Amino acid sequence: MGIVFVSPSGLATRKRSNVPHNNKRPGRGMKTIAGLGKLLATLFWCVVLANLIDPYAQPFAQLLMLAGVAVLALHAAEMLLFNRLLSAQPSAGVARMNVLAFGMFHLWTLPGVEHTSQPVSLEETAHA
Repeated sequence: MGIVFVSPSGLATRKRSNVPHNNKRPGRGMKTIAGLGKLLATLFWCVVLANLIDPYAQPFAQLLMLAGVAVLALHAAEMLLFNRLLSAQPSAGVARMNVLAFGMFHLWTLPGVEHTSQPVSLEETAHA
């Protein structure tokens, strides 16, 4: 257990450990969370599909349908917001369908867009 200090604001804080952390695979935890999120999203869409095929009891069927439409609308909005990232993917259509199904859980697993910046001379910055 670490030593507890009182900060100048009056809040108790812990001293950070001096032990170096193993950061060989920095994205491992995020990939695990994204994978679990995709699994839960798949289960959700299976329940919504089962509700379409054979509706559940009446208040639950309507609420589940409403939740499905809301999640689909939210994922469509995410697809529009991240259009530049999705269009930069090798298979943009597949990436868009995955965003419609999994939302942010799929966006977290995509590599970022690399911006190729060109060197700017001092004269160009002075005119801006």
